Amino acid sequence: MRFMIHFVYPNGFPEAAAALLPEEAERVQALTRAGVTDAFSWAADRSRGWLVSRNESRQEAVRLLDGMALRPFWELAIVPL
Repeated sequence: MRFMIHFVYPNGFPEAAAALLPEEAERVQALTRAGVTDAFSWAADRSRGWLVSRNESRQEAVRLLDGMALRPFWELAIVPL
């Protein structure tokens, strides 16, 4: 099953998150190579982003996100496609 994950930084992009971007980019690239993610995009102002993932369930998608370094900064919306 595929999910569109929309994440938002509710208070804008935090400076503390900037240091985590390289780690997060590597994780997303690894997930893409493994066939778990199809697409990942940031808004130009980094206030939000979108990720398309392939997971067996919504719960699996949440577990995937909970393992990401930037997760503590995000509010999420997860929609099945």
